Amino acid sequence: MYHWQAAPSWYGARIVLIEPERFANGVNLSGYGLAEDSVTLEWQLPARQVGADYQYSAQLYDAGGGRVGQLDGRFWHGRHWCAGDRLLTWGPIEAQAGATMLKVAPIAWELERMRGRS
Repeated sequence: MYHWQAAPSWYGARIVLIEPERFANGVNLSGYGLAEDSVTLEWQLPARQVGADYQYSAQLYDAGGGRVGQLDGRFWHGRHWCAGDRLLTWGPIEAQAGATMLKVAPIAWELERMRGRS
């Protein structure tokens, strides 16, 4: 177990804090950051959830509703969550030119199904 005096510093895209958006799994999206070629998402975690893991999708849309970029990624395994922890996820996104809206959604998948045990 690691014990930190303070959280590590973040040197990536500046995080814009938002009113937390709570998802059905108890995770809150609390901020985002956009750089020229990447997106960073800030999450607040609930207590651990053994047996359920998630992916997430971040999608950029233009003013006309057309998707201009997308990042799909694996989320931190639920068995490692600690209530109140802050998690940053980030990755490349195809394009941001003309983007006016960011939509984010977690995608659940069950480990037993993924392993072929119905």
